[in-house]
Amino acid sequence: MSILTIEEKMLLRSLNCRNQAEALTVLKHFSTDLQTEAILHDSIQALISKLERDHLDYMAENADMPDDLSE
Repeated sequence: MSILTIEEKMLLRSLNCRNQAEALTVLKHFSTDLQTEAILHDSIQALISKLERDHLDYMAENADMPDDLSE
């Protein structure tokens, strides 16, 4: 069973982060820049929390996502 939603996987894939630590760094940077965009900010905060809290296999979570998101 996957921990991440399809939307979260798509966001992470679009960021092109190689690993979970890099994804957290990028998301935290976005989070500070997007504080005025409440809906997006809350979604990013939820994903940051999930990446920090849950023990997940980052590569396995994103293995089923296409490299080209337009597919």
